[in-house]
Amino acid sequence: MNLSTKNDRIAREPLRLAAQRLELFEIIEKTADLLEIDRPLYEKAAMEIIALLAPLLQEKNRQIVGLKSRVKSKNSLKEKIIRRELYKQYTEPKRILESISDVLGILAECRFTSDEVKVYTRLKENFFLMTEDGLFYDPAIPNLYLWLNMPQPQMQKNGYEVFRVDGIFVKEAKKIRFELQIKSMVNSFWSEIEHEIIYKNNNYLPDNEFIRSTLDTLKTNLDGIDNMLMLLASRLTPKNEDHHMFTDLGYGNFIAMLISDLYMKKMADSLGFTIDFRKTCQILGFYIARKNLDTTPEEMRNIFFRLSNKFIAVRDNRTDFEEQILFEREFKANNQFSEILGKRLQELANTDYEWHVFFKMLFEMEAGNCIEDLELFVNVLYKAYSNQALYEPIYRRLPPKTADRIREEILNFTAEILAEDGKIQILYQEYLSKMMDAIQWVAAYIGEDGRNVDLLQERREEFREQFMAMLR
Repeated sequence: MNLSTKNDRIAREPLRLAAQRLELFEIIEKTADLLEIDRPLYEKAAMEIIALLAPLLQEKNRQIVGLKSRVKSKNSLKEKIIRRELYKQYTEPKRILESISDVLGILAECRFTSDEVKVYTRLKENFFLMTEDGLFYDPAIPNLYLWLNMPQPQMQKNGYEVFRVDGIFVKEAKKIRFELQIKSMVNSFWSEIEHEIIYKNNNYLPDNEFIRSTLDTLKTNLDGIDNMLMLLASRLTPKNEDHHMFTDLGYGNFIAMLISDLYMKKMADSLGFTIDFRKTCQILGFYIARKNLDTTPEEMRNIFFRLSNKFIAVRDNRTDFEEQILFEREFKANNQFSEILGKRLQELANTDYEWHVFFKMLFEMEAGNCIEDLELFVNVLYKAYSNQALYEPIYRRLPPKTADRIREEILNFTAEILAEDGKIQILYQEYLSKMMDAIQWVAAYIGEDGRNVDLLQERREEFREQFMAMLR
């Protein structure tokens, strides 16, 4: 190509100008920058709002699992401005930010779907005064306002209901808008699934109806789970139960049922037949429940999720019910009770089949190695039998050091009796109840007056016979 031809072609082409950024992105970017400047203020406001709402919404039955907060990310804010075309409605970043009610979001998560309306009702009971602007407030909290005149629950675009309330929190002479949502654990979980799969997915989906139908089915199943969890909670024994080790906790029965269903098939696969080990599953379920007795509802939910994951992992592993349990080392303990009983149980794990099945399941369900799990199990027994409430007459009448010594001596021959019996029945509720009644009898006898302290060694066999009589 010669130079003249090239020049002619250039002359015929239109002049190309440097592309400029759309003006709408200038205000969007400035709004996002303003959010970042105010982010510490929003985060501090979130903590204070939660601190104000927590004592108002919580009740004795702990319907509220927890209060959580989140401040929108820059990208999420930009997406919302474009989706709602806020750049057309406002010319100032400050006005755009003030128009978005959920820049700051507060979630009041309750246990069950039926609790949502109860929590909302408590909200209305506390925020009962109204300003001229139609905002409701609690006279004890002059800087927190809620719009409570909207019908609840509100219908969402997805066709499901939600308890959603807009609010204003006055912080450092600035009005901070926030959105409060009240959701059950199941509905909260569902929202996260839908948000990730549908809301954040902008791909073209030719079979979108199938996806929506599948998600609707999932939501229906989650509602069924919510009903089952509510039924389960109604069966829970209050936490102020007596001192016995394996009190019949509602969730202990639930865990026991899961263990039984899981290991029944595994035993059939391993042995070609099954034995009746329902009582063993019950003990194991109660043991797991007892370990987590003092947890909050939030922690208990996490424990159930971890257990579910463990059940899935264990289900896919083969369990050989004919194979010996191999312990990594000898049993170790820091007290005589655990030393006596622990060494005996380590021996029984491979000589008594009921104990063998029990420990096979326990060691698969727990996180540590076999010997660590055994030591933890025996330690739970030690804590139950050494509970100071059992020895109250001794501690009421004797000096603390003397009472401690007497308690350890009673614990030692208690361990001897348990080890000598050696049957898994020593974990049954009836046996535990009788054993603890016997301990209380001895404690009451010795604590009756100081002269009986020196009789413990002399009358050890007599006390032992009394124990055995009470165990029959």
